[in-house]
Amino acid sequence: MFDVLESRRSEGELSAADLAFARVITVAATEPSAWLALAAALASAAVQRGDVCVTLDTVMASQVDVPPDSDEAPVDAAVLRAALLASGIVQDAVEPVSLPLVLDSADRLYLARYWHDEMRLARALLARIDRSDARVATPPRALLDSVFPPVSNSPDPAPTATPDWQRVAAVVASRQRLCVITGGPGTGKTRTVARLLAVLQSQSDASLDMALLAPTGKAAARLLESLRAEVDALAAGGVAVSLPDAASTLHRALGYRHGRRDFHHNAVNPLPHDVVLVDEASMIDLSMMTALVDALRPDSRLILLGDRDQLASVEAGNVLGDIVGATTEGGYSPQQAAEIAAVCDGFESGADSEMQSGTLADAIVHLRHSYRFDAASGIGVFAAAVNAGQVDEALEALQAPTFQDLDLTTPDHTSLVDRLEETALPHFRELLASDSAEAALRCLARFRVLCAMRKG
Repeated sequence: MFDVLESRRSEGELSAADLAFARVITVAATEPSAWLALAAALASAAVQRGDVCVTLDTVMASQVDVPPDSDEAPVDAAVLRAALLASGIVQDAVEPVSLPLVLDSADRLYLARYWHDEMRLARALLARIDRSDARVATPPRALLDSVFPPVSNSPDPAPTATPDWQRVAAVVASRQRLCVITGGPGTGKTRTVARLLAVLQSQSDASLDMALLAPTGKAAARLLESLRAEVDALAAGGVAVSLPDAASTLHRALGYRHGRRDFHHNAVNPLPHDVVLVDEASMIDLSMMTALVDALRPDSRLILLGDRDQLASVEAGNVLGDIVGATTEGGYSPQQAAEIAAVCDGFESGADSEMQSGTLADAIVHLRHSYRFDAASGIGVFAAAVNAGQVDEALEALQAPTFQDLDLTTPDHTSLVDRLEETALPHFRELLASDSAEAALRCLARFRVLCAMRKG
């Protein structure tokens, strides 16, 4: 079997670390087998690709490479499952887990560390939807009307569309200690959060200690900049919102310790904040999200903001995508839906929903309308096809002559350089001629060249 795995390593499917892990697991097993070695190597490789587990179906799909030994070639997943559990090194997903590999009831094989993190995170997130605390309440309609005033006579039909999902987000964030706001580019996530914070502050008897966090320093700075602009707009309308003086990276806020997996802030020494807002949540891997939630006070609120279709995490675990993907679109429990409908016009109460109160769906709000581009525009159609994995439809949109906002070209190097110079140089000349840092930043905000690769 290791000859087979070595050939896969030479082809780039596995790494040297994957093979080394498989050897350690095989040596430690009381009943080693070719299938155990293969499953262990694939579980390790899955982590390198950003997944926290590998399915037995994936392992079974590799059976063509297994030596034709009837004792080591299970013919179906049930036999494979039994073989792995009999190895003495793979444990069924029943706590406490003390073995290095875990196989759950859905035939997913985990490295034990990631199974532990996933279970802890799931329990902690569900606990934050508990509404037994008297401070958790639906905001009054009058407060929502002042923060989300109705828009009339607008050339853009979106503001008058019902329901106002930005307003729904404020209700959801008020009713429990977890709120996940997801939406594509231009759907108003930052605008929503600024007004949501205004609602939370208005409902609080004391000033709220807030933390603004993001996975990277650039994202943290951008979050604070964007929120300040929205807060200024609210202030002009008579709505006051207090923001922290600075935003921070997750590592800095939690207290990174060099050379250690744990952080200064944890369940024993929690973060002091009443509200923790995290932007670009799609970039947060499983281990970091678990550490963050572990470090929250039981009574604090966590607000996750991001686009499940953008900026995946570097490490293993697509937490935001899994949270949003595991729920039904708009599938709130009857209790949650009734509370939202009472203060948000146009929202259907969904009384026939079978969703149980306190499930993760009650914490999620999808912002649907993009204020940056129309869904029927070329960019809108192309983006929807990309997110759905529809390659042919995406290429058709790029090549359709009816879409004036898209242009697909395949230039050679010389013509590409000429085109970049023609397009970009005027913007950069304006940038260099700016008489202040603010003016220069405004120029940068109006123009971007996005590259898929740093080289090549």
